[in-house]
Amino acid sequence: MVRLSLAIVVAASVLLACSVLTSLEQLAPTSDAGGPHDDGSSALDARVDAGPYVFVDDFNNRDSPDGGLGNGWVSKDVSFHLASEVVTRVVTNSKEYLDNIQTRPSSESIRDVEVSVELTLPMVAPCSPQIHARVDTSTLPVANTLDSYIFFLDNDGTYTHWIVGRQHGGQQTPDTIDKVTTSSAAQAGVTLRLTLRVKGTNPVSLFASVEQNLSAAWQMLGSVTTTDPTGLALTKAGVVGFGAGKGSGYETTGEYFYDNFSATGL
Repeated sequence: MVRLSLAIVVAASVLLACSVLTSLEQLAPTSDAGGPHDDGSSALDARVDAGPYVFVDDFNNRDSPDGGLGNGWVSKDVSFHLASEVVTRVVTNSKEYLDNIQTRPSSESIRDVEVSVELTLPMVAPCSPQIHARVDTSTLPVANTLDSYIFFLDNDGTYTHWIVGRQHGGQQTPDTIDKVTTSSAAQAGVTLRLTLRVKGTNPVSLFASVEQNLSAAWQMLGSVTTTDPTGLALTKAGVVGFGAGKGSGYETTGEYFYDNFSATGL
């Protein structure tokens, strides 16, 4: 009788252990956080978690010579294509910067964010590379119309002046909020990193900077911290992105490359 009771206890213990193990397995994550996506990109390329917003795209492992960038990017107009794992400016169109913008989808709208992108000029020529935050997605389907905060290279020929601006509707030049004057001019073949940070509503706080990569180290060329307290300030959540100046005239020879885009919620 004692041996029978002991056998029953052992069997019950085994069943209980299996039940607990099954429960724990059901709680374990089932997603492959490090595996490749359907488009060949890695999990690091596109990561929007349930926690703070984080998106990173190194543009590796995919090409899109037709003009689309894949990985969820929204193209208002065909102004960039992806080849050799960098985003290249297409200079065959004649659109203004209002339409030459690539953004994240509206599902990734965020108000307080820091956005950055790496930029290389293969030759120093007139151009207007730019990054955007709080882009109003309702303006994206409308030609020659855009609402956003924008940080861009001033096309004054010095390659040292960068503008923190606010774009409203169909105006052909953003309102200047502040400026960054770099300690040296942008050089051909030297990688720059542009950063724009937007936070708060009353007032809207803004930070912008330009760095250069020399000897495998980032060096600050210039930065500014400022505010946009006016009644025209953009206070709603929007998407992030990058863009270019007009595709004819001064930017026909100003081809340039973007790489390593990132955006982080604040």
